[in-house]
Parts: sequence; structure tokens; C-alpha cells
Amino acid sequence: FPQTFRISAGADHRLPWGLVGTVDFLYSKNVNQLYIQDANLVNRGPNSEGRFMYGTIGTTSTGAFSASPLRLTPSSGPEAIGAAVLHSNTPLGRTFLGTVQLQKSFASGVEFSVGYTYSNSKDAISLTSSQAFSNFQFAVVDGPLESRNLRTSFFHVPHKVTISGTVDLPYRTALSLTYIGRSGDPYSWLVNGDANADGVNGNDLPAVLGQPHRVA
Repeated sequence: FPQTFRISAGADHRLPWGLVGTVDFLYSKNVNQLYIQDANLVNRGPNSEGRFMYGTIGTTSTGAFSASPLRLTPSSGPEAIGAAVLHSNTPLGRTFLGTVQLQKSFASGVEFSVGYTYSNSKDAISLTSSQAFSNFQFAVVDGPLESRNLRTSFFHVPHKVTISGTVDLPYRTALSLTYIGRSGDPYSWLVNGDANADGVNGNDLPAVLGQPHRVA
């Protein structure tokens, strides 16, 4: 089962003008995080550009691009199988998260707060689907499939601002308004094809350099 090591710390301090300041810090480190790969592929090592290859690429008789995975099982016959999804664990993955917040309450029954959160999240594979092969298929490849590199996570949201206010109304009711502004989702440009011949189209970066996990 997934296991996470986590440390959190926080403090409140009363400031001038009736303000209350809050500082929170959270650090999470994966101990065992679900990892998914295709166990029925042969790693042929990196090519000239550093991309790990799992088969051969070329062109068909009509000049169209083609990719042929090299599998451990026979490619044809009664014993032939396609992808063999293997579930294992990885310790790669961590998140830093820090929040600062100011709050103020007024005698008239009005409360106001504003907060800013900075976070930095990295993982080896971002699990974005409810099915095993979909998690494998839609995760951008950086490094070998057996041990992907630590990358910017699909769930990375570096900046977030939260503003909220509450006012007391008659008949024991209250009205609250909240504004949340956040950074956009990270993304990557992808190759339209199977650049590493692993049997999956659309999960390969144009170059094997650091790009976040997300399809543009």
C-alpha cells in the first residue's frame, strides 16, 4: 500500500492592528508510491539522443512512420501477448508546501483573511486515471520505463492565492465569499507517434530534457 513520510509545522502570531499572522509548512516524501510499467518490453538502451528505446522505428512501404516494440514473448502465435502491466513501488516523489496568511476580525461581525501558498511537487509517474494501463499510457516518459526520472508532477501548482470574507447577517445567518487564484497546470509538448517504440503513441517528449507532465 502507498506510504508517505510527512512533516508539518505551523505558528500563529498576533500582530498590530488586530491582525493574526499564520505560517504553515508541510513536507511530504514518498516511501512507497504506486509505480506502473510494461514488463513485456526489452530495454534496448538509449539511442544517440539519449532516449531509451524498446523496439525499432522506421517507415512502411508507403513512407508512413512505424514503430515495432521488441517484446519478451513471441510476437505471434498462441503464446503472443501485448502489454503486461506490472505494479510495483517507487520511493521517488516529494512535495514542499508553505503558506502565509493574515486574518482580521471586526466588532461588526466581519471577518477577512488573505493567504498565499507556494508548493513544489515532483514524482516519477503521475497517476491521473482509474485504470492501470491508462496510468501507464498517459504518463509522459522521461528516462527508462523501469525507473523514470524524478520530474515535475502533473499535480504541481506552484502559486495559490486565497481571499475570503464573512459577514454576519440577521436571523443567525452569515454570508461568505471566497476567491481562489492559482497557477495553471504544467504541460509538455509531445511527439505525435511512438518515438521510443514502447507500443504507446503520444507519451514521448520531442527531446529528452526536463518538461512537466501534461499533454499540451
